[in-house]
Amino acid sequence: MKEIWIVEAEAVTGLGDSLDDLWTALKQGKSSIDTVERFDTSSYISNYASIINGLDLKNNADSSRADESMITGLLSRLSSSINPLPNDCAIITATTKAGIDIFDKRSKCEDNSCEALYLPGLPRHAARQFGGSQNGFNVSSACASSTAAIAICGTMIKTSMIDAALVVCADLVTEFVFSGFSSLKALSGQPCQPFDKARSGLTLGEGAGALLLMDSEKAIEQKRECKGVLAGWGMASDAAHITAPARDGRGLLQAMTKALEMAGISKAEIAGIVAHGTGTVYNDAMEMTAFNSFFDNAPPPAYSIKGSIGHTLGAAGGIETAVCLKILEDSLIPGTCGFITPEDDAKGLIASKNRRINGNAVMTTNSGFGGTNAALIISNNSKKKAGK
Repeated sequence: MKEIWIVEAEAVTGLGDSLDDLWTALKQGKSSIDTVERFDTSSYISNYASIINGLDLKNNADSSRADESMITGLLSRLSSSINPLPNDCAIITATTKAGIDIFDKRSKCEDNSCEALYLPGLPRHAARQFGGSQNGFNVSSACASSTAAIAICGTMIKTSMIDAALVVCADLVTEFVFSGFSSLKALSGQPCQPFDKARSGLTLGEGAGALLLMDSEKAIEQKRECKGVLAGWGMASDAAHITAPARDGRGLLQAMTKALEMAGISKAEIAGIVAHGTGTVYNDAMEMTAFNSFFDNAPPPAYSIKGSIGHTLGAAGGIETAVCLKILEDSLIPGTCGFITPEDDAKGLIASKNRRINGNAVMTTNSGFGGTNAALIISNNSKKKAGK
């Protein structure tokens, strides 16, 4: 069976322009969630989000370009830290709203091209930034978009369709997106509190991630370092409601079961969980139900990044997968920001302080509108050796 290596991983978030910056800040318990100044929030139910400093076009040197979008500036920051890609590397993107900031501008009668607005345009933008194949495609599966994209790329490599794929995920905090979540009454009036008894909604964030997946044999030939192994993945739909998850977590349970079977390991070998953890009442309750059921009421330590950088929508799974590599490298799960008073089901599962873990595999999960669920198992226990 092919072994799929993650040989590059990078992230840009409100906590910095690199994965190392993000990881350092997470271990220090920092949060980038603050009041929003990008647009007027007085008509909405929240004034909080995680915004990346300097991303607005008025501060972008390339803002005179007709197709310029904040999403392009975000990808530019991301690509500067990625090493040259293998020949014929596919670029697969993941997003929920792509360059929706262009829609905001056009609605205000500003003259901008529409190309960056549409989801199919994102792979072309990413290919120009990263230098990969122009023949990629975009995955848009709500808040599980990038997790699903990683799973799809894993399948493509496993079945020898391709040897390498760069997954690029990105989403922005725009007034269009903010107003939509406000209309759904999904936003918290204060910075979100994942898994906390007092949680009242999510906080939006923006960010981008990039992960280069390769067939291990090709990676060895090119002397690329194995940062982690994509050991297993699973996807399922609970088809319960257009926005709410199934209360019993059946879709997530099925996705986790598939991922575990593919990885060929036992539940006891999962050292930790990077949860979706949005801070909404129903999502967090569903996840706690699913984790306790799946792990026979003895789940390993779990964590949500969203108290630190907000919910980055389609980019969430990619950023969280990159964080999994750091968790395995340091054998540590950070504390969850905003978590103060646990629900009964969260006691022992979530913590506000960093915790040491012992093991070679972690699971990361994401769930999205429409009942989509995805789970990945990331391992640092490669059966092969990285090239020297």
